[in-house]
Amino acid sequence: MDPIETYCNLDLGPLRQELLEGVQRESVFTQLELSGSYDTVAGITPNAKTWLKNKVETARENALSAVRRMASGLSLDGGASGFCPPLEADEKARDSAKRLKQETEEYENRNRTLLGQLRENDTRYRQMRNEFGREAKVPSPWLEYGLLLPLVVLPESLLNFGAFRKAPMIDSDFMALGTTLLVAFGVAVAAHFIGLFFRQFNYSWRGDDDARKHDAIRQLMIGLVTLLVCLAVVGAARYYYVLPKIQQAIVLGTTPPNLFFSVASMLFGNLLCFLIGAACTFALHDKNPDYEDTARALRVQQKQADALRRKQLDPKVKEIARRQASDRSDIERKTRTMQAQPDYPGVVGELERILAKDREVESLMHDYASQLGSALEAKQPRFQFSIKDYSGGTLSTRTLSISEYMNHPIQLLRK
Repeated sequence: MDPIETYCNLDLGPLRQELLEGVQRESVFTQLELSGSYDTVAGITPNAKTWLKNKVETARENALSAVRRMASGLSLDGGASGFCPPLEADEKARDSAKRLKQETEEYENRNRTLLGQLRENDTRYRQMRNEFGREAKVPSPWLEYGLLLPLVVLPESLLNFGAFRKAPMIDSDFMALGTTLLVAFGVAVAAHFIGLFFRQFNYSWRGDDDARKHDAIRQLMIGLVTLLVCLAVVGAARYYYVLPKIQQAIVLGTTPPNLFFSVASMLFGNLLCFLIGAACTFALHDKNPDYEDTARALRVQQKQADALRRKQLDPKVKEIARRQASDRSDIERKTRTMQAQPDYPGVVGELERILAKDREVESLMHDYASQLGSALEAKQPRFQFSIKDYSGGTLSTRTLSISEYMNHPIQLLRK
């Protein structure tokens, strides 16, 4: 029988049942790697890939070969053989995909350690994001310190410098300035630790986890001790600043300033600076430090890997893209030549019949993905697929959630 007729008349009814039998087998797996961008179909499971190879691919390849033979039987000017432009375009695209795969794997082999760590952190971050249902809050150091230092250190310095100039044991403005800055940084550090303590309180006080509680208590104690020492130093300096004014008022017979109120007002200003700093820390950080640390490590590793990719891989990807553009231009020109042949529409008609059958096969594989996804949602709702994607990115392996897998496009490639 004609290979095109054989494929177009392929009875998919019995084959559908054979394909769907794999749902039960694959729904118990803890991990599944989908076919990659270089396969006949990207984004299908091993069972679907095996089914396609054993039940469909041979008949389909024979049909496509028959179309190639029909096209090559057409005679062009000068005696050259004809060809089928869509099939040639797909062949060129497949060659480019293989080149991308080769270059990407070489890049990964050269940077295996870093990319392995990046992949682990990326997987862990995605799992935590699915669990918490939100992105992690990771403050930029520039933002955090850019807010914390001006909002705490600058007002602190302006409040305290005058008092420290009058304090005993401080003989110069430089000593006063140094003491002022030291106290201001101490208040900022205290604000940071105590702000983090309250932000991560629920995480630290998780039931039956003494290690977390002890870490949080140490953090709180560091902040409180630092704050109390700074306030004591400021209070002492303010006391020695106000004391001469009290003595002078007594000598002159005027009402002396209230010592307690004068010292307390200075401490209140320092506490206000502290509270502003603690509020900034509270607002900027994530309530789960593990999530924040994972996101921060992922950012650092991503930047390092991206820098290496731009240096090692991107130039080659650009060359492959240039070659693809050149190939497309050549095929467009050749297509116009073939379209001028009177018998070429017959070749196109046969190819369209094959593509119509392809859409039936793709529909079956969509049904399989839908049923497998539903089975996994019932048994393992947090299941994630992995897929190879050689498109020139930093990581060739990426993960797909169940919903992403169910909505992944399925298209048979023409080889």
